[in-house]
Amino acid sequence: CEPVHIQYNPDNHSVKIINTTLNKLTGVKAEAKIFTLDGREIPGRRESSVLNVEADTLAYCFTLAPPVDDIAFRKPVFASSVHVPSREPDKAVDGNDGSRWESNYDSQHWIYVDLLKKISISKVRLHWESAFAKTYKLQVSSDKNSWSDIFYTAEGKPGMIDIPVSSAEGRFVRVYCIEKGTSYGISLISMQVFGSAADSLSDVHFIKLTLSDKNGKLLSDNFYWRGTKHLDYRGINSLPSPDLKTSVQTVMKNDSVRMTVKLTNAATSPAVALAVRIVVKDSATGEQILPVIFSDNYFTMMKGETKEITAEFAKSSLGKGNPVIVAEPYNSFPN
Repeated sequence: CEPVHIQYNPDNHSVKIINTTLNKLTGVKAEAKIFTLDGREIPGRRESSVLNVEADTLAYCFTLAPPVDDIAFRKPVFASSVHVPSREPDKAVDGNDGSRWESNYDSQHWIYVDLLKKISISKVRLHWESAFAKTYKLQVSSDKNSWSDIFYTAEGKPGMIDIPVSSAEGRFVRVYCIEKGTSYGISLISMQVFGSAADSLSDVHFIKLTLSDKNGKLLSDNFYWRGTKHLDYRGINSLPSPDLKTSVQTVMKNDSVRMTVKLTNAATSPAVALAVRIVVKDSATGEQILPVIFSDNYFTMMKGETKEITAEFAKSSLGKGNPVIVAEPYNSFPN
């Protein structure tokens, strides 16, 4: 029901702007921030774009990395050859196990990914198709001219292999084939690179989307929780209660009551305030007052955030007591 709306698609990890108004949006900024379960942002996963959105249409902003710690995802990638036009090297880092890179049939081919900056590497995961490399090296480089070996095997096999890496840093990571395992070329379904623990996602993590106009005014925001394991959000139940502060102003006019509540999740709070539910109750009976029109509800607040919510209802809905607002985060309930 939001005329200008920013949203995330969990099927393909894309972020889009939906503009159902008759006005073109010019120079709007879409931004995505990723937070761990304890509320710590991972700056290396932040995405943003500035774009124009035509009236009554939608616009693609960017694609978030899938919920694994693969820092090679959709990074620039290069290879020594391409046997079939639909099996280019970028297919090895597209996050899709239905695609792959395939080399020509001669020997000693290579593929490398540009991580765009020098990174401390903890692990590389290779997923070979049946046309695999039997003998190959894993290498890193800071300039793609001088390469250092960090792994060697003469017993390569089809399937997936995790290669632990210790004390390796580089901007470029290369797989160099010395001997093929078949008469065909080599075929790599995926090549994933994992960084240090500081860049790692928690089992459940948060995606915060914002859309602002060219003057920085917030137009839309949206919030998601996502798991590294499909549909497994049990980590949420380990969250401690947040330190949530509220202040309320109430204005009664004619037959209407308008309450404005300002909520702050302290910067020193033990946790995010997850899925905060706002209700209005009668102070005398404790009964919930209904119906109420809220400007927002069931929202999440990161540490240090402040949010203002309005609640409007008819004065005739009041009983003998005064209206009071209660803020109930999900993680204030007993687990």
